[in-house]
Amino acid sequence: MGGIPLVCPSCRKRDDEGWSLFTVEAENESSWRCVGCEKRFPALGGIPLLVPHPASLVESDLVGAFAAIGETSALAALAESGTDADAVARHLQHASTWLHAHYGDLVGHSEWGFHAFASALGALPRCEATVELGCGMGRGLTILSRHAERVVGVDLSLSALRHARHVLSGEALPFARRVVGRHYEPALIPGELACDNVDLVAGDVLDPPLVPGIFDCVVALNVFDNVRSPRDLIGVMDQLCTPGGRLVLATPFAWQSGIVDDHQRFGGADPAAALRELLETGDGLGATYEIEDARELEWFLQPEARLRLSYTSLYLVARKRRES
Repeated sequence: MGGIPLVCPSCRKRDDEGWSLFTVEAENESSWRCVGCEKRFPALGGIPLLVPHPASLVESDLVGAFAAIGETSALAALAESGTDADAVARHLQHASTWLHAHYGDLVGHSEWGFHAFASALGALPRCEATVELGCGMGRGLTILSRHAERVVGVDLSLSALRHARHVLSGEALPFARRVVGRHYEPALIPGELACDNVDLVAGDVLDPPLVPGIFDCVVALNVFDNVRSPRDLIGVMDQLCTPGGRLVLATPFAWQSGIVDDHQRFGGADPAAALRELLETGDGLGATYEIEDARELEWFLQPEARLRLSYTSLYLVARKRRES
């Protein structure tokens, strides 16, 4: 990794005088160390796990953390012989759904769930440093990398990050595409998306291990309704964004009780208007924002051949006003 500094999530703090931060540096392929508190953080496949308790993150998805990427036939056989609740079945279903959503255009499908977002991201102006919070399987990163000198993707899903790293390396990615139930067929993402200016890090999007105020573009697609505090996510994006930079946000406001408690749900019956008002007034943020683009984008997930979940997301691009 290089270009965008990463910071220790354990010893940083903020007071009235600002942030106290220490960077972490790679010791080798499997270990990073804080230059301040000297705490070590593991890395899986070169991806640093910059969370306060890395072991808990790994234990939450052992299959996603350690299953061989691209070697799916054995996993598919295990899934078929088990139950829907088994860890292997859940891992394969998640990987199939999101790889198809991100890369369906490259595996022979005429319809592509990510198409509208890809077009919107492709129209963003060029900049120096970009971060995508909740980068998932990485298709957004491949597009953002064309418009930025350096890009970093942050996510808590080790499975998603490991798949993204494989694709970003330029290697072809075999995966198991779910047909129906626990039956899968082979699919292949071709190795044509190599990016040498993208770093990946396992981190909490509400507490990302990044230096505040250095990013010209801060992106969060369909993350707003998938964090415990959507309001805090906007605060984090604001902290990361440099004056004159842009926030790029998309959300269908698809609240789920298991993720977002009722009292954290944003904006009542009209969350889109409330989100725009928050950015334009800067209430509780470090700056006010000018809305440069606001539209509805259609996208979909296709967990299996006969099942499609369609969404309409509010897509916003907001530019951070410089201090007068």
